Amino acid sequence: MVITGPQLLAARISIRLAPADLAKRAKVPVSVVARAEGSPGEPAITIAQLNALMQALRAAGASFPPADLPGGVL
Repeated sequence: MVITGPQLLAARISIRLAPADLAKRAKVPVSVVARAEGSPGEPAITIAQLNALMQALRAAGASFPPADLPGGVL
């Protein structure tokens, strides 16, 4: 399953987590969060960074909406 930038953004917003808080939980720079969420397709970050973001989001209670949902609506 490929996770897209809009999916990451929707997941973060759904749990009302600020980008800086996600970065801290995932132990990555805020710029990584911004780059990942700003990618229209597969995020332009390393696999390790993507895994860290996804793990932090899931630990906080987020789920990932399907990529084909308009606007990433849950």
